[in-house]
Amino acid sequence: MSTPSYVTTFVHEVEELLERVEAAILALESTPGDAELINQLFRAFHTLKGSAGVAGVSSIAAFTHHVETAMDRVRSGAITLTPALVSAVLGSKDYVAALLEAELGGPPCDATVGERIVAQLAQLTAGGEAARPAEATPAAAPELRIDYLVAFQPGADFATIDVDRDAIVAALGELGACQVLAEWSFLVTTSRGSDAIRDVFIFIEGAGKLSIDRGLSEFMDDEPAPAPEPAAAVIATAPVASEPAARR
Repeated sequence: MSTPSYVTTFVHEVEELLERVEAAILALESTPGDAELINQLFRAFHTLKGSAGVAGVSSIAAFTHHVETAMDRVRSGAITLTPALVSAVLGSKDYVAALLEAELGGPPCDATVGERIVAQLAQLTAGGEAARPAEATPAAAPELRIDYLVAFQPGADFATIDVDRDAIVAALGELGACQVLAEWSFLVTTSRGSDAIRDVFIFIEGAGKLSIDRGLSEFMDDEPAPAPEPAAAVIATAPVASEPAARR
């Protein structure tokens, strides 16, 4: 029995993402603190978590959630990417590879290894920088958010795929906002672009036809504008006619 195409696609995606993780970690050795490399690590584990959730591989989805959280703290500047944390992230990459092998029928993973890495990540990312004095920061530029009409038309082989649609909706919602229009039709509002939407469907795209149509766009401020204060009541006063001078 041949391996379903969506399984092959998912496996290839995981392997490619793990290669990106290793490449970013190696590059960080010569340029520690590089913001783009840190973003690459965060995005890799974020995509791993989302794809594994959609594929129903809960072991990888649950584990990578912890690594994603750790890298998000580094990305936001709350903590520094120390050598110990880099080592933990590298160990996380190896553990995800072992989880994937187990899902494909290989030897089972030692759960205590994953638990040890999760505890290490929690310890290394606890706390954060001390509060800094308040500084005047420039106002953030408004964000361009775009509506996308996303439709997936299942193909003949789709019935053989165990797909968690709720996980797809959740993954789309993480990009911004997702409104379910029909069974496989969604309105997604995001600033992340169509490629991020396509990534959500990457491992099932071969089992059907995916269309992403760009719609309306608008600039959104980070914070909603305050509601206008009610206008003060204006009392109209009729002019008072001056009295005629008394006759002498």
